[in-house]
Amino acid sequence: MRATSWFPALLSAVVFLSPACRQEAGGGDAASAPAEVPPAADHAPPTEPTLPAVKPPALLAELKIDAGDAAPVKLAYVPVEKAEYAVKLRQVSTQHPAGKTISMGMEQSFLLEKALIEGGDRTAWALNLRIRDLAIKPDGKSKDKEMDAAMASLRDAIEKARFRLHTTSTGKVEQFALEGEGAERWAGMKDVLEQLIRDAVIELPDHPVKPGESWQADRETKVDRRKTVNRIRFTIKSTFAGMTRLAGHCERCAVVQTDSRFVIDGDVTAPGMTGKTAGKGQGTGVAVIDLERGIIVKSAMATASGQAFEIRSKGRSQKFDEVMESAYSQELVEPGSKEPPKPQAGQVGK
Repeated sequence: MRATSWFPALLSAVVFLSPACRQEAGGGDAASAPAEVPPAADHAPPTEPTLPAVKPPALLAELKIDAGDAAPVKLAYVPVEKAEYAVKLRQVSTQHPAGKTISMGMEQSFLLEKALIEGGDRTAWALNLRIRDLAIKPDGKSKDKEMDAAMASLRDAIEKARFRLHTTSTGKVEQFALEGEGAERWAGMKDVLEQLIRDAVIELPDHPVKPGESWQADRETKVDRRKTVNRIRFTIKSTFAGMTRLAGHCERCAVVQTDSRFVIDGDVTAPGMTGKTAGKGQGTGVAVIDLERGIIVKSAMATASGQAFEIRSKGRSQKFDEVMESAYSQELVEPGSKEPPKPQAGQVGK
C-alpha cells in the first residue's frame, strides 16, 4: 500500500475551477467558442503567480523521530487484502480573472477503501480503490449555481467510480484504469488523473537506506487536456528521517519526509483561441510506514501551486491566474476500530 496524496488533487482538479477556467480546461461547448483566429507564434509564456510559503505539516513536529546511527533499513510496501483510510483535506483557491480577485475555501473528508485484486509475488499487485462518505463543506454559502452543480455532480461521480491500479513494492504505478458506474464521467480527464497519480505517489528506494539518506524521482511528460496541452516537469525528493513509534498503529515505524517541485508550460489549443500557460508548485510532506505490515499508517502534506494563462481571441488578449493552497492528512482505520480516526488537515490561506 502507499500514500494517496493524489486523491485530494483529484478532487480539486474539478471543484476548484472558475467558469472561465473550466471552459479553458475542457468545459463549455463548441457553439460558445469564438471564431477561428490565426495561430499566434509570438506568444510569450505568462508570468507565473507568486506562491505563498509552505509550512511543514504539524504531524512532523508531533513525531518523536530517532535518527541515530542504525543499520540500513529496507523500505517496502506489502500487499494487504483490505485497508481503509480516513482522509481530511482543506483548500483555498485564489483566482484573478479580468483584474478581479475571487477566493474560495473548501474542506473535504471521506473514507478511502483499498482492496487487493491480485497479489502476485509480493513485488507487484493490483488494487481496487473507491471513495465513500464524501463530505464537501465550502467556507460560506456559494452564490455560483454552476459551481454548486459541479460539486454535486463531482460527489456523485466520485462515489460511483472505481479506480484500479497496478503497483509495486516500491510504490511505482505501472497501470491505471477507471471503472464503475461513474467512470464515463471521468473519461475526459483520464490522462490528467493518471498523471496526478503517477507524479504524486511516494516511491521508495529499491535498496536499504540509513536515516538521513535521500532519493529522488524525476518525471517529464505531456498531458493533452483537449483545450490545453501541458508539459510538466516534476521532481520529488524523499528522505528517510528515522524511526518512531505511533500509538495505536505501530511499534516500529519508518518516517519518510518529502519535498516536491513541479513546473508547467503549455499551449492553449481550443478552437478560435491561441495562448500560453505557465505554472509551478511545491509541497512538503511526511509519511509514517509500519515496517512489519509494509503499509502507511499516517501521512500529511501541505502544497501550494499556481498557474497563469494568457489567451488571445478575436484580436484581444485575456490574462488570468489561480493560486491553490492545500493541506491534507490521512490515517489508517485499524481493524476492529469502533469509529474512524479524525485526522486534522492543517490550516491554509490567510
